[in-house]
Amino acid sequence: MKKILKFIVGILLISYIVFAAVKWSSKEDTATCSRVVIAVVDSAKAAFIAPGDVQTLLERKHLYPEGLPMNKIDLNEIERTLLNHPFILEAQCYKTPSGAVHVNVSQRLPVMRIMSLDAKSPMKDYFIDGQGKPLKQVDYPADVVVATGHITPQYAEHHLAQMGRFLQRNDFWNSQIEQIHVLSDSTVELVPRVGNHVVYLGSAADFEKKLSRLAVFYKKVLNKVGWNKYTRINLEYANQIVCTKNE
Repeated sequence: MKKILKFIVGILLISYIVFAAVKWSSKEDTATCSRVVIAVVDSAKAAFIAPGDVQTLLERKHLYPEGLPMNKIDLNEIERTLLNHPFILEAQCYKTPSGAVHVNVSQRLPVMRIMSLDAKSPMKDYFIDGQGKPLKQVDYPADVVVATGHITPQYAEHHLAQMGRFLQRNDFWNSQIEQIHVLSDSTVELVPRVGNHVVYLGSAADFEKKLSRLAVFYKKVLNKVGWNKYTRINLEYANQIVCTKNE
């Protein structure tokens, strides 16, 4: 009896889904878009693009959906167009049975400011986003870490962007690391806000493991002997931390 009941419920559920899909499809054939809801989902973090900018862009490309038949609105084309904007990272569009089209976009947000001293670098002062792509001429009030030194765009993309993402996810290191300096041999120094020391990472590889060891060293050593006891903390070697004392 239970099996028969489950079978009947299953048939009814499938029938409802098919009915709803057919009804929505037939309604969409005749309905028009009555409103467009545009949201910049991370607008509290920055204002590189506003809903009005999204509307203007779609109108300029003759893709603004308001007043158009719902079945003629190409959501994929709208998304592709929005993703070509230099400050849009992601775009998601969808329709609702009430005749609305929702457009949600997220911005490309800076994770680091690059101030390059590399003579061959085409850019000297710019921001990068979480993918390491440059954001030129950005007025960004948020406090992001500054990277200086011999930095090429390739180095920023392949190494510094990852560090920038890590710092923004970690409250302690985001507060502690004030500056990243890249030496001529591509090794990395960190300048902390607390303490008079410089942290030498060596290569940028495995920087998360190196910072994890540094966190333990801070807790077990510097908290006891004082944060100004050393001028240089070397994390280059996997199994040891080499310190230079402050004279």
